Amino acid sequence: MANTSSQGSWETISPNLRERVRGGKAEYQAIVRVNGEQRTKKVVACNRTEAKKALPAVLALLNGSNGVAVGDRSVTLEALYEAWAEREYGPNGKLAANTLMRHKGVFLKHVLPILKPHTKGADLTVGHVRRMIDKLTTKGLSGATVHACVSALSCVLSYGVRNESLSRNVVRDLERGERPSAARTTDPRYLSMEQIGRLFAALSIEFRPVAETLFFAGLRISEALSLRWKDIDFESNTLDVRGTKTKASAARIPLHPQLAQVLKAHRADAGRIGLQRIAADALVFPTASGKPQSRRNALRAIANAGCRIGLSVSAKANECEADEQPVGCHDLRHSLAANAFEIGLTDVEIARVLRHANVNVTRTTYAGITESGLAGLSTKLAGVGGGAA
Repeated sequence: MANTSSQGSWETISPNLRERVRGGKAEYQAIVRVNGEQRTKKVVACNRTEAKKALPAVLALLNGSNGVAVGDRSVTLEALYEAWAEREYGPNGKLAANTLMRHKGVFLKHVLPILKPHTKGADLTVGHVRRMIDKLTTKGLSGATVHACVSALSCVLSYGVRNESLSRNVVRDLERGERPSAARTTDPRYLSMEQIGRLFAALSIEFRPVAETLFFAGLRISEALSLRWKDIDFESNTLDVRGTKTKASAARIPLHPQLAQVLKAHRADAGRIGLQRIAADALVFPTASGKPQSRRNALRAIANAGCRIGLSVSAKANECEADEQPVGCHDLRHSLAANAFEIGLTDVEIARVLRHANVNVTRTTYAGITESGLAGLSTKLAGVGGGAA
């Protein structure tokens, strides 16, 4: 009864759940028989673990036993989430693809386990939200992750309010200052080209192309991991950025010659694994099993490489000499801007590469100075007032 998912056919992976892989992307479907009639429904998930967690709510909808009808005050948090996710993946969805993926990930991994899947949405209070924030913070999650959890919960509850299943969104009852900040708590790093080169050399064959794409294209990590081969045009030397943070960030940018060579070599390596890895719709940077790569893995790889070459101290063992914060994925985007300023690109030109709608963001946030640039600045300042250079 099971089919081969690698050929694009459905494969049964558990009772009432099947999977197929097309163009390197996994799809999931719930299947059930009701009164002799076979019913199927898409399961919104990125991997098998997520699909199995989401399956009960989808089966409830198929069976008609717990559907999210307008005004249904008995709807569970899990069913409410499933209905919200289905809407967002449809034509009426409002969230950008990466924002939606982020909300789904933190909701399934953090929010549901704490608030419990079968909790009735109408029973939630702001006290539940406060306790959730306390538990997530105690677990050591970053402010940005906790903020994302609260935002994801707020989106789901807002959907419940619009559906008249909830009287209000209790997240909005949080007092000023209770909602965790998503602001970065560390200063950005501006790496010189010499440091960038050493960082690339310290990375594995799996993550070096990712880091080079972050730097040479100035991409955010979510944008890099969303890239598909159809987004890269080696003939016109352009790269289409999709699935972005904002609509203004979606744009076509020039493909750096060095990055073009990196991606061509990476494509050749992927093609040797299987032609499905280089199909137009296939991800450029999947995992070894063909699944979407995680941001956490990329961040860990880059931070550890920075530690090995002495740019930062390991969080687990002080085995590096430099007493600085870990190198992050976004530091490569900052470093591109800083090095571009040093070689004379204008703020308008850099804003175009970074896809900033407002050039002032480029001037105030990304106009940092690398260590080599700082040395050059010192030389220039020596000439102020007629001093010797």
